[in-house]
This record gives sequence, structure tokens and C-alpha cells, in this order.
Amino acid sequence: MSFSSLSAAAATTRFRQANDGQLLHHSAHDLRRVLSQLILPPSPEVAAYCAVVHSVLQDTARQVELLGAIAEQQRAAVAQGHRSSGQAAASDAGVAALATHTEVTFFVQEMLQSLLKAARSVEADGPLRTNLDDPCRAIVEYNVLYQLRDVLEQHAAVLGVLFKGSDAQGQEAERTLDSIRMECSTTMTALRQRLVSAWTTAVELFYFPVSTEAVVAAMSSAAAAEANEKRLITVKKDVRRVLKQFVNVYNTIASLGHLPEPVPLLLALAGGDDVCEEVRRKVTLSIVEDVYTAEFKMLSSLPPTEELVAVQTEMAPQNLLKLVDFSSSAPAATSQPLSS
Repeated sequence: MSFSSLSAAAATTRFRQANDGQLLHHSAHDLRRVLSQLILPPSPEVAAYCAVVHSVLQDTARQVELLGAIAEQQRAAVAQGHRSSGQAAASDAGVAALATHTEVTFFVQEMLQSLLKAARSVEADGPLRTNLDDPCRAIVEYNVLYQLRDVLEQHAAVLGVLFKGSDAQGQEAERTLDSIRMECSTTMTALRQRLVSAWTTAVELFYFPVSTEAVVAAMSSAAAAEANEKRLITVKKDVRRVLKQFVNVYNTIASLGHLPEPVPLLLALAGGDDVCEEVRRKVTLSIVEDVYTAEFKMLSSLPPTEELVAVQTEMAPQNLLKLVDFSSSAPAATSQPLSS
């Protein structure tokens, strides 16, 4: 066994020996750290590569002006009817400019396609697929495409000049650029939907880690089988945990008017804080209107207790909905660590 394997085994043993409170605290802290530092930000390698692409396109934009000036000289010479050595020189310069234009177009095309290949490679067999789950892979892939889209948007003008022409080669280049844009846009849309869905599920599991339906089934089974006292005590503890979930959500909404995010949200997911806030609002309403309501309905199948009746009376979904208020929403201030 390698040193790294021994270290991993020792770390795993220590991790398992931690008590429940320590386990939750450390795992939550580590998860947030990994997300915030390693998964959510774009990779330094991709950022460095894109910096080179930006630099190349900025230089190319300056060269485009020179190419335009040469072309203008040619048109002026033809209009004046000159057939002098000066015109021949201009013609030679034009041919050289055309060749340079083609070379630069091909070079830039390769750079853009390399970013697409990097994004595709995330889902290919390899270390990323082996070590990252589906949402994390989607985040990594999205970040690469987000950087590519930034390049395409910032340098749209010069790309339009490079990837355009009346000849067959120019038309093929234009189709290639359109294909890159289309794949980038389509894939980002699909990834965005995947990530929003995964994030919503994560928030739901954060606030309702214990299934009310499962606890109701366990209570019914224990009652029907006349279970022993130990099992009944366990089930009753689960019932109290379920009720605490409702109390937690209700009190959080009553205090803040909305749910703070329990896990970080990929900022690039929306391209701006305003749309990120819209996602947060939708998630809050999804939890309040759908998840909370569905879980709440199942409480009626539990044996009535004083605590249960109090929750059913005071914390009904219609009462909770009245407390929702996004006017005080402040993502940076309300963000809380993942702790359960």
C-alpha cells in the first residue's frame, strides 16, 4: 500500500471516530471550502489560457485596422487606374495580408476549439469523472464555457472580420464560428438547468433531511406490529426531528422573510448577481409552496401530540407564505454554513 493510501486510510479512520457534532461541523466546513476554493471558481489553467486568447484577439483587432488600410489603398489605386509599380507593391501587400488573415483565422479557430474540447473532456473518462460527482462536473464544464462565451462576446467585432469571406474558405470559417457559438450557448443552457435543479435539491435536503413520509410509514409499521418500547422511542425521536424541520423553516422565514443559501451558488450560473438573486427567490418559493406544503400534509397521518398539534395550528403553509418577504434579501449577509 502506498504512503498516500495509508494516509487516506488513517484520515478516514479518524473521520469516522469523530462524534456526530464534530462530523457535521467538519464535513460542512470542508465541503464549503472545497466548493468555494476548488470547484466554483474557474480553474487557474483555463483563466491563464483565456488571458492568452484575449491578448491574441486584442492584437488581431489592431492588425485588422492595418489590413483595412491596405485594402483601402488597393481600392483607391484601382479607382485611379494606376498600373504603376506602386500599385503592384500594394497588390503584393494585399496578397500577403490575405495570407496572414487566413493564418490568424486558423490559429484563433484552434484556440477557440481547444476551449470547447476542454469543456467536453470533463465528461470523458478520466480523473474528473472519477473524482467529481455530477453537479461538480457540471460546474467545471460550465466555467470553461462561461470563459469561452466571454471571449466570443468581448471580441465579437474582430471575430466577425476574421471568420467571414466570400470565398469557400471564408464561408467555411464563418460556419465554424457559428458552430462554436451554438454549441457553447446550447450546452450552457442545459448545464444551467442541471445546476439549478441540483442546487434546489441540495437546499431541499438541507432543510428537510428527514423524510416525513418515511417517518409516517415507520410509525404506522411500529404501531401495527406492536413494536417494542425501544423501537417506538426511536420512531418518536424521528417524529420530533421532523417537527423541528418545520419549526426551523418557519422561524427562518419569519425572521428573514426568505431562506438564506445553505450552500454557495455558482455566480457564473447566471452571469450576474441580479439573476442569482432571482434563482434564490425561486428556490425559497419552491421550498415554501411545494416542499413545505407536501411535507406538511403528511403530518395528519401521525398520532396527535401536543407538539404536533401546535405545529399544525401555528405553522400551516398558508401562514408561512404570508411571512415571505424578499425586500430585506442580502445574499452576502444571509449566507450561512452548511451544517446538516
